[in-house]
Amino acid sequence: MYSPKPSPSSQLVIDRIAEMRLATPRLIVAIDGRGGAGKSSLARNIAATLPGATHVEYDWFHLPKAEVKAENRFDYRRLQRDVIEPFRKGQRDFQCKRY
Repeated sequence: MYSPKPSPSSQLVIDRIAEMRLATPRLIVAIDGRGGAGKSSLARNIAATLPGATHVEYDWFHLPKAEVKAENRFDYRRLQRDVIEPFRKGQRDFQCKRY
């Protein structure tokens, strides 16, 4: 399990998400940024710190090379089917196949 202590700035984000969960217990938090910016580390800290949080990597949804068309390299349909829809239906546990 991931356990390094979050940085002060990460802790501010985690605290804000915890605050938001009081009003809306089921949230999807998307983290965007440049490569190497610390998105995955922040996501792992959120999941490790907040009870019931699940960390899903967007990179798990790459399309196989043979299926890549133009700029679209991600399997949005599988992300929708395996993660978003189960979440919307209230499922607490779900499984998704990593690319």
